[in-house]
Amino acid sequence: MDATVQFRSIVPGDGPALRALIEGNPSTAPTSFAYDYLSDVVAVHRAFSTELHGVVAESGASLIGMAFGDLHRVQWEGHISQALYVSNLTVDRRYRRRGVARGMADYGIGVVDKAWGSDALLYAAVTEGNISMGLIGAYSFVATRSIQGGVVPMLRSAPKLQPELEVREARHPDLEAIAQGMNHFYREHNLWSPVSPAVLGDFLNVEV
Repeated sequence: MDATVQFRSIVPGDGPALRALIEGNPSTAPTSFAYDYLSDVVAVHRAFSTELHGVVAESGASLIGMAFGDLHRVQWEGHISQALYVSNLTVDRRYRRRGVARGMADYGIGVVDKAWGSDALLYAAVTEGNISMGLIGAYSFVATRSIQGGVVPMLRSAPKLQPELEVREARHPDLEAIAQGMNHFYREHNLWSPVSPAVLGDFLNVEV
């Protein structure tokens, strides 16, 4: 590890530098998985996750790496666990294969252990072949079966109206029934975050 590289938690003012890091290092190489942003990176995540945590790597005055973690509770093998969803792992291509991702992981796991204990669940969706898969063995992570997705084409015309159905926006009095229905549907799904009327109400008010 380069002795000039330092690690710390993200702060709101990191947004512009993080966007520059992402734009300068697109996720085409096997060392990152990050989204594209049209607004401040930290503000976007904090709008959807009030419990946003993250790690950045610095070399001098430059941010050369980042990883986000959204804290929430999820189902895992029949239990509800405190969990951190890890996303947006990005390392400046000039610093790859120099231990930066491993350094961010060591720093981040230390923060998790101190704040939420060793029973906290860390998980991430990682593209097949990504170099960060190497961290699985280093930290005794468990690789689940591959998740497959596909593109669903849009209909060329509106669906036929069903006279017995009413389609409208959800309202706050509906949220109890919606939350119960969602939690029942996903009751056997690992990594599902149980929802409540309060959680759904907050989501209805989110704007970026």
